[in-house]
Amino acid sequence: MSTDFSEQSMNLITGIELKHALNEIPNWKRYNDEGKVKLTRAFYFVDFKTAFLFAAKVTEISESQRHHPVLLIEWGRVVVYWWSHNLQNLHLNDFIMAAKTDLLID
Repeated sequence: MSTDFSEQSMNLITGIELKHALNEIPNWKRYNDEGKVKLTRAFYFVDFKTAFLFAAKVTEISESQRHHPVLLIEWGRVVVYWWSHNLQNLHLNDFIMAAKTDLLID
């Protein structure tokens, strides 16, 4: 599924839909960052190089979907934040991208 924002107000995830959507990606957490609602998850690795290679894979899927996260890369850890920057909220596409990110570690 493409993350096209042509219908930006459509597919905002709030209320009970948010609860159900979070159940579909159980390793992700809802994070409120100064009024901006984001999805976040930390991924752990054996060293910096492996963490960096994972971040590069996230970059590839984000480029292909034209939807970009914030990545925090540290020794043995990558923290990924998905949210729709222009909407300052969670969109269906953020949940899709979180699920695609999960698939990168399998």
